[in-house]
Amino acid sequence: MSKTPLALLILFFFSGACSLVYQVVWVRMLMPVFGVSTFAVSIVLAAFMAGLALGSYWCGRVADRRGNGLRLYALLELGIGVFALIFPFLLAGLDEVYTALYGSLQGIDGAFVLVRLVLAFALLLVPTTLMGATLPTLSKAVAHRLERVGGDMGRLYAANTLGAATGCAVAAFFALEYLGVSGTTYAAAAGNLLIALVAYRWSRGGQQEQTGVGRDAVPTTLEGRLVLGGFALSGFVALGYEVLWTRLLAMLLQSATAQTLSTILVAFLLGLAGGAALGARLIDRWRTPLAAFGAVELLIGLCGLSSIAAFGSIPYIV
Repeated sequence: MSKTPLALLILFFFSGACSLVYQVVWVRMLMPVFGVSTFAVSIVLAAFMAGLALGSYWCGRVADRRGNGLRLYALLELGIGVFALIFPFLLAGLDEVYTALYGSLQGIDGAFVLVRLVLAFALLLVPTTLMGATLPTLSKAVAHRLERVGGDMGRLYAANTLGAATGCAVAAFFALEYLGVSGTTYAAAAGNLLIALVAYRWSRGGQQEQTGVGRDAVPTTLEGRLVLGGFALSGFVALGYEVLWTRLLAMLLQSATAQTLSTILVAFLLGLAGGAALGARLIDRWRTPLAAFGAVELLIGLCGLSSIAAFGSIPYIV
């Protein structure tokens, strides 16, 4: 492949920025429908994460069959940008459906929760699936040797997450105020289309060399499945922390505005990016990565417990 990994990391940085711009914008657009609350934000976040997981799983199974991962990546970015442009029209239809169901569901316990969840998933599943598919697609272009896959994937994830934090901050504190919802959406969509164009041009520069990380590296043993299960549980707990900390901070600061929620999300994403960058530098040097994973999870648990005391002291600080 003719382009350096650094160029791909920069490309994926901006891809992550565009994705989180959409999340902030779409939460803002959905608030009139679902209400301004951490519960509504949690529904959107759940739909976002489900789509990312589905896209990563789906494309992880097909990426190695593609001769040119960058070309597939270009198509994914193109699809994300196009969907962002038609999102307002789809939202108008969702609003009509929600309004029509509102009267008939009065008095039915849990009905509104289920309806909100279904509508949010129906609206967000397609673009978030495309977003989730970008990581395994680009990993084909970055991870060339099995012994370096941890570092390569860590750097890729760190770049994308740092871009996500940047996009979230720019959207919440600058773009929405000065460009509005439509202008911010158009800017992010233009970013996706530009990324697609650059990736497509790079893909024509030559056939990508085949990586040494293929289907043989997929964990098919019981131990491998247990690792995947543990990683899924880790993700479950991590997003649980985000929702819990967001709710606690919103109550303690007596503010549940979109900017407050975005501030918490930016801090969360910066932590993820920093951890991924640090792990990328260290993971390939560790002889027992599973032991390192266990140690990290232990530290996360201890930090989670210590956060109880930390949140209790916030009223005395502010």
